[in-house]
Amino acid sequence: MSSVLCRSIARIKPSFKSFKPSFGAGVSAFSTSKRAENKKVVISSPHAPPAIGPYSQAVKANGFIFCSGALGLDEKGNFTATDVAGQTERVMQNLGHVLSAAGADFSDVVKTTILLADMNDFATVNAIYAKCNAHSPLHSLTD
Repeated sequence: MSSVLCRSIARIKPSFKSFKPSFGAGVSAFSTSKRAENKKVVISSPHAPPAIGPYSQAVKANGFIFCSGALGLDEKGNFTATDVAGQTERVMQNLGHVLSAAGADFSDVVKTTILLADMNDFATVNAIYAKCNAHSPLHSLTD
Protein backbone atom coordinates (compact mmCIF):
# COMPACT_ATOMS: atom_id res chain seq x y z
CA MET A 1 0.00 0.00 0.00
CA SER A 2 1.24 3.46 -0.83
CA SER A 3 1.84 5.98 1.91
CA VAL A 4 2.70 8.91 -0.37
CA LEU A 5 1.18 10.38 -3.53
CA CYS A 6 2.65 13.53 -5.03
CA ARG A 7 1.67 15.65 -8.04
CA SER A 8 3.21 18.87 -9.31
CA ILE A 9 2.71 21.77 -11.67
CA ALA A 10 5.78 23.34 -13.24
CA ARG A 11 6.24 26.33 -15.50
CA ILE A 12 7.97 25.81 -18.82
CA LYS A 13 11.28 27.60 -19.15
CA PRO A 14 10.90 30.38 -21.73
CA SER A 15 13.04 29.93 -24.78
CA PHE A 16 15.15 32.76 -26.06
CA LYS A 17 15.84 33.52 -29.68
CA SER A 18 17.94 36.16 -31.28
CA PHE A 19 16.55 38.41 -33.92
CA LYS A 20 17.77 41.48 -35.77
CA PRO A 21 15.42 44.45 -35.82
CA SER A 22 15.41 46.77 -38.81
CA PHE A 23 18.13 48.98 -37.31
CA GLY A 24 20.53 45.99 -37.35
CA ALA A 25 21.31 45.50 -33.64
CA GLY A 26 21.07 41.94 -32.29
CA VAL A 27 18.91 41.49 -29.18
CA SER A 28 17.37 38.57 -27.29
CA ALA A 29 13.67 38.18 -26.66
CA PHE A 30 11.24 35.63 -25.31
CA SER A 31 9.74 33.35 -27.90
CA THR A 32 6.04 33.93 -27.28
CA SER A 33 4.26 32.17 -30.08
CA LYS A 34 0.62 31.79 -28.98
CA ARG A 35 0.24 28.81 -31.27
CA ALA A 36 3.15 26.99 -29.61
CA GLU A 37 1.97 27.90 -26.09
CA ASN A 38 -1.55 26.56 -26.67
CA LYS A 39 -0.42 23.21 -28.02
CA LYS A 40 -1.07 20.30 -25.65
CA VAL A 41 1.79 17.78 -25.54
CA VAL A 42 1.71 14.46 -23.67
CA ILE A 43 4.91 13.80 -21.70
CA SER A 44 6.24 10.34 -20.89
CA SER A 45 9.48 9.09 -19.36
CA PRO A 46 10.66 5.48 -19.63
CA HIS A 47 12.44 5.98 -16.29
CA ALA A 48 9.19 6.50 -14.35
CA PRO A 49 6.36 3.97 -13.96
CA PRO A 50 3.90 3.96 -16.85
CA ALA A 51 0.41 5.33 -16.37
CA ILE A 52 -1.83 2.49 -15.15
CA GLY A 53 -5.02 3.98 -16.53
CA PRO A 54 -6.29 6.28 -19.27
CA TYR A 55 -4.06 9.23 -18.35
CA SER A 56 -0.55 10.56 -18.95
CA GLN A 57 2.48 10.98 -16.70
CA ALA A 58 2.33 14.69 -17.57
CA VAL A 59 0.97 17.16 -20.11
CA LYS A 60 2.51 20.42 -21.32
CA ALA A 61 -0.12 23.08 -22.03
CA ASN A 62 -0.29 26.87 -22.04
CA GLY A 63 3.20 27.37 -20.64
CA PHE A 64 2.85 24.82 -17.81
CA ILE A 65 3.63 21.17 -17.18
CA PHE A 66 0.92 19.31 -15.27
CA CYS A 67 2.26 16.12 -13.65
CA SER A 68 -0.04 13.29 -12.68
CA GLY A 69 0.15 11.79 -9.23
CA ALA A 70 3.32 9.80 -8.64
CA LEU A 71 3.72 6.79 -6.37
CA GLY A 72 6.82 5.07 -5.03
CA LEU A 73 6.89 2.59 -7.91
CA ASP A 74 9.79 1.62 -10.15
CA GLU A 75 9.59 1.83 -13.96
CA LYS A 76 8.04 -1.67 -14.02
CA GLY A 77 5.25 -0.66 -11.64
CA ASN A 78 6.54 -2.37 -8.49
CA PHE A 79 6.86 -0.73 -5.07
CA THR A 80 10.52 -0.31 -4.20
CA ALA A 81 10.12 0.42 -0.48
CA THR A 82 7.65 -0.25 2.30
CA ASP A 83 8.62 2.72 4.50
CA VAL A 84 7.50 6.29 3.89
CA ALA A 85 11.06 7.62 3.46
CA GLY A 86 11.88 5.10 0.72
CA GLN A 87 8.56 5.68 -1.04
CA THR A 88 9.02 9.46 -0.89
CA GLU A 89 12.54 9.21 -2.32
CA ARG A 90 11.19 7.14 -5.22
CA VAL A 91 8.24 9.49 -5.76
CA MET A 92 10.63 12.42 -6.08
CA GLN A 93 12.87 10.43 -8.47
CA ASN A 94 9.82 9.61 -10.61
CA LEU A 95 8.70 13.25 -10.71
CA GLY A 96 12.25 14.29 -11.57
CA HIS A 97 12.28 11.88 -14.53
CA VAL A 98 8.94 13.17 -15.80
CA LEU A 99 9.98 16.81 -15.38
CA SER A 100 13.23 16.05 -17.22
CA ALA A 101 11.31 14.43 -20.09
CA ALA A 102 9.35 17.69 -20.33
CA GLY A 103 12.53 19.79 -20.40
CA ALA A 104 12.16 21.03 -16.82
CA ASP A 105 13.44 20.27 -13.34
CA PHE A 106 12.42 20.84 -9.73
CA SER A 107 13.47 24.50 -9.88
CA ASP A 108 10.55 25.03 -12.29
CA VAL A 109 7.90 23.61 -9.94
CA VAL A 110 5.40 26.22 -8.76
CA LYS A 111 2.88 24.01 -6.90
CA THR A 112 2.98 20.52 -5.41
CA THR A 113 0.29 18.55 -3.61
CA ILE A 114 1.35 15.64 -1.42
CA LEU A 115 -1.20 13.19 -0.06
CA LEU A 116 -0.16 11.17 2.99
CA ALA A 117 -1.73 8.07 4.50
CA ASP A 118 -0.62 9.27 7.95
CA MET A 119 0.11 12.89 8.99
CA ASN A 120 2.68 11.52 11.46
CA ASP A 121 4.90 11.10 8.37
CA PHE A 122 4.78 14.87 7.66
CA ALA A 123 8.29 15.69 8.92
CA THR A 124 9.91 12.77 7.07
CA VAL A 125 8.20 13.57 3.76
CA ASN A 126 8.77 17.30 4.09
CA ALA A 127 12.51 16.81 4.73
CA ILE A 128 12.91 14.69 1.58
CA TYR A 129 10.77 17.10 -0.44
CA ALA A 130 12.94 20.02 0.73
CA LYS A 131 16.08 18.32 -0.64
CA CYS A 132 14.55 18.31 -4.13
CA ASN A 133 12.89 21.72 -3.93
CA ALA A 134 15.37 24.04 -2.26
CA HIS A 135 13.56 27.09 -3.66
CA SER A 136 10.39 26.18 -1.71
CA PRO A 137 7.50 26.33 -4.19
CA LEU A 138 3.93 26.33 -2.94
CA HIS A 139 3.02 22.95 -1.56
CA SER A 140 0.34 21.35 0.51
CA LEU A 141 0.38 18.12 2.48
CA THR A 142 -2.83 16.37 3.41
CA ASP A 143 -4.01 12.97 4.57
